[in-house]
Amino acid sequence: MDDVANDSGHRLGTRDGGDDDDDDAEEDGARLTSEPSTSGASLRYATARDVPFRKLCGAFEALQNERGRSKATSARRYRVLDTLHDRCLVSARDGTRVDAFDAYRLILPALDKERGAYFLKHDALAKVVVSAFDMSRASEDAKKLEDWKRKGGGNFPQVVRDVLAGGHLADREKDEDARTLTIGDVNEALDALAACDNKDQRASTLRALFSKMDATQVKWTCAIILKETKISMGEKAILRHYHSEANDLWDWTSDLRRVCEDLPRRDFRMKREDIDVGVGLINPQMARRQNSIDAVYRALKGTQFVIETKFDGERIQIHKDGDIINYWTRNMNDFGPRGYDVMNALFRHLPKRCILDGELMVWNKLRDQSYPFGALKNLIKAANMRKAKDELFPLKAHLENRDGGDSDGEEDLMSSKYAWYAENVKKLTYGDLELVYVPFDILYAVDRSVKTHKLRERHELLKEHVREVSVMCGNIRARILLATPDCAFSRVGSTKEDIERALLEAMDNGEEGLVIKDLDGPWIPGDRSNNWMKIKPDYLSSEDLDVVLIGGYYGAGELRGGKISQFLCGIVEATNDPISTASDGVKIMSFCKVGTGISAMQLDDLRSRLGDFMHREKPQDMNYNVTDAYNEKPDVWIWPPQRSLVVTVKGDIRAIRTTTFATGYSLRFPRVTGIRYDKKWSDILTLCDLLKTIEEEVPTLKVNIDDTRGGTNARKRSRTTGPATLLPAHLMPVDVSGVVQESEIFKNMQVHIANCESREQKQELFKAVIARSGTTSELWHKHVTHSVALNRDGSKFRTASREGDVYTIAWLQECIHEGRVVPPKPRHRLHLSATTWYGTDAMDRYGDDHFSDCNLADVHALVHQVGDQTKRWKTAEVPALVELDREYPSVCADVKLLTFRGCVFEIDDSLGKDARVDEQSSMFPSVLAGERRNVEQILRIYGGKLAPEGRMGTHIVRMYDDSVVFEDMDDGRKQVSLSWVKRCIDRSTTADVV
Repeated sequence: MDDVANDSGHRLGTRDGGDDDDDDAEEDGARLTSEPSTSGASLRYATARDVPFRKLCGAFEALQNERGRSKATSARRYRVLDTLHDRCLVSARDGTRVDAFDAYRLILPALDKERGAYFLKHDALAKVVVSAFDMSRASEDAKKLEDWKRKGGGNFPQVVRDVLAGGHLADREKDEDARTLTIGDVNEALDALAACDNKDQRASTLRALFSKMDATQVKWTCAIILKETKISMGEKAILRHYHSEANDLWDWTSDLRRVCEDLPRRDFRMKREDIDVGVGLINPQMARRQNSIDAVYRALKGTQFVIETKFDGERIQIHKDGDIINYWTRNMNDFGPRGYDVMNALFRHLPKRCILDGELMVWNKLRDQSYPFGALKNLIKAANMRKAKDELFPLKAHLENRDGGDSDGEEDLMSSKYAWYAENVKKLTYGDLELVYVPFDILYAVDRSVKTHKLRERHELLKEHVREVSVMCGNIRARILLATPDCAFSRVGSTKEDIERALLEAMDNGEEGLVIKDLDGPWIPGDRSNNWMKIKPDYLSSEDLDVVLIGGYYGAGELRGGKISQFLCGIVEATNDPISTASDGVKIMSFCKVGTGISAMQLDDLRSRLGDFMHREKPQDMNYNVTDAYNEKPDVWIWPPQRSLVVTVKGDIRAIRTTTFATGYSLRFPRVTGIRYDKKWSDILTLCDLLKTIEEEVPTLKVNIDDTRGGTNARKRSRTTGPATLLPAHLMPVDVSGVVQESEIFKNMQVHIANCESREQKQELFKAVIARSGTTSELWHKHVTHSVALNRDGSKFRTASREGDVYTIAWLQECIHEGRVVPPKPRHRLHLSATTWYGTDAMDRYGDDHFSDCNLADVHALVHQVGDQTKRWKTAEVPALVELDREYPSVCADVKLLTFRGCVFEIDDSLGKDARVDEQSSMFPSVLAGERRNVEQILRIYGGKLAPEGRMGTHIVRMYDDSVVFEDMDDGRKQVSLSWVKRCIDRSTTADVV
């Protein structure tokens, strides 16, 4: 557009869609007005939809050509927008912009949510362009379009323009259709394109549109379809130019039409409003990326903060307005009508008007962790279709490319995130997955906005108004889990060590990273400041280093328990070129331990390849340079190095001093990024390379790497610069080097300490065990023979208790004091497994050994265990049947005592209208309580479970109401009577009993 380009200091020739005839030829095709513009520019068009599309494309070209960040460049960009605004979008009489939305939905296509999806990504659009211009698929132009990434520098719209301007639309700039095509015409064509059902219809629609355009117009139409109008200006800057309050209104409503219509003039001042329910997505607050823990802690400036798990799910904003529930995504789409409303029952308990901010994810009950995000829509679809619980979940369904894009599902499938599921897909059913919504913030409660409240106050409101409920969505279970500081997903911190510890735990659990939030901060729409920050292992300053595996450690947990899951890595000690064998003098030095970043499939491959070269005892002729420190010593040694494998380790190259590994340095947050099957062990990192890398980092890291040099300055540095540590002191591995053997009372015992009073106590206990010929373990695995703990807190205790008995620290201390393994008494037991007492007459399930004397401490412990175990067994099944059903499900299919397996019962003991009891009798409450206990006992005996208080089950038993024998409820539960229970027991099945 000449007028726009010239005013910005740019002359656009015909090749860029401009003309030299100014605008005289346009006036026949536009509705003009005669009054002058309030801005002083000559008035051209009555509404924005009447503006020729080439004017908009000319402005795009001028903006795209203005590259750089100088003030002069910025001023020229705004001059281009000013000219477009004043000459094309402003009405004559009062400066009101008429139908500005028609123009701005093309200027900012990513913000327009009224128009449906085009289902055209780059590759699919390239094929449509080839078809629209009748190109041969074998022609050079078609090949260039379809190979646009390599041959066109990665800019698809520009490739389209170059191809078309070179021949297909070389002389179209002066064409009448191209000159008179308006913004309104383009919008109508794009509406038709969004309504197309298949690729043939899309090709036909675009062929008709492109026939009226020149090459530059086709270029920008493609950019609009792809929502990639890269014009050197951000969305916020363009909205700010439109109106000074446009960004505020956008943050409250995420509605581009409302922004354009509610702000009709630049001098119009909007009445200050606050967020409201149901009007649209409230622009979500975002987390600012930080590349180091130090940067996070500095930004917090000493304030208290909360550390949350960074979820692998979909950010969903729940708006509840009466019975209407909206599911707003970050892309401003309401997914309620797209099937998400199947979860409405999950949010019915919320206040009448409420807005929640949270994450929706798929939870895998087999592994007790989140499932990869791509499965979410597939599970929503399954809930709507009421898929059977035992039907296999189709792993690849959510990896398929359904929108014409160019992603490769197989690559995703083989990545570490999907690897475990690819291995176990035959074992994964719809019943193994749950829909879990994790609200981490509340923005509106009852009748008021609370976004200005402090985060700690919003957490309290969240706990007050939102319950952790569970419902059935079709045949898929859905539940709410709160992300407040008192739950597994969130914790309060105040020190840098708190962040470091949480990041290490996240890496161990295979999670994405952390989000750290200021507890005193408000909720700011669209903000990306230090109020919320995120950090991932991938953000940290790091380098890729090739190392060789020289040892292995057993893992813990369901997936890695009892298997080599962590490795000791080494580098070459020699500073010259190493030769092919270690026996001639080349040594491998221990460098670091690594266990994250390796998928289950990769781990299995490593175990398979290295299994024959793993030795429990240290080989006599092994030429590894190691320290034999407790935390370095692996469970197995991998020898010889020629038979081992090289892996690439990514870690924070700000190497820390360490006495654990022979190199004297190690890495922070190491993780495997690849297995180098093609690389020889002798070609890995050397100590010389490591020291050189560290020296290069010294100027910025201020680390003294040469603490052996003489001189006053060196001594001064050694006094002022303390050694860096990989972990806070209370997380450092226990160093038991130099322990002298005293006895063999713990021979063949491996002790795992789940928790204790202090790190110092743990160190002393480990030293005492090793001095008495025992071995120790930081984590539980299948070779652990005894687990001890101070209390029942923490994930390590829960892991150990799932596997067997857990004794007290006092028991271990008593064994050490008496010089023998003391038979455990009730006072020594924190947790008693069913296998310990079941099948013997010598002990009951509370740990009381009938043939041993008890002292007063034992009696107190038994009383405590009775309460604890009674609560534990209240909803449990008979242990023998549990094990039998798990191991031999086909055998137990017809066992009468498993009639109600899989059923979770809620008991409703409210009196029915026909119940005939004497309510005035003093015995009345006791009678009801006794009858309820009898019913509960019967349900448990026949394999059922009782729903915990406040949680939903699968069946509601109406004890005193036979009017409803069997009835399906809206939330997926079933109402049943006692007569139904009796008939099921008589028939030994719940199937078809109604």
